[in-house]
Parts: sequence; C-alpha cells; structure tokens
Amino acid sequence: MGRTKGRNVKTVAHKLLQVYPDAFGTDFAANKAKLKELGIFEGNRQQNKLAAQIANDVKALKPKED
Repeated sequence: MGRTKGRNVKTVAHKLLQVYPDAFGTDFAANKAKLKELGIFEGNRQQNKLAAQIANDVKALKPKED
C-alpha cells in the first residue's frame, strides 16, 4: 500500500481539472511544467503531489482500451 495524499491535494487537483480540462494529461513532467506556467506555487513537494494526482485522475477518467 502506498502513502495517501491529503484531502487538500485531491481537492485542488479536481478543481484544476474542472477549470483547465484540456491543459493536463497523463505525463507527470508535463503536468508539473503546466502548474509552473499557471503560476501555482505551493512549494516543490506540494507541486509534485499535485502533478501526480492530476496524472492519476486523468488516467482514471480515460476509457480503458482492451
């Protein structure tokens, strides 16, 4: 089992995906760069957690290809 993320990280990630639905994808590095571009500076660790949560959420929203 992995570490759980705080409720704040999940909430902010969901809100960012609602506001900018086409800006993020499944790539962590691209999401991190987009967060920097948008000017969301909550510290490096927090930014990494946000980028990872967004990538996981985008993967979960995509339909599975069998």
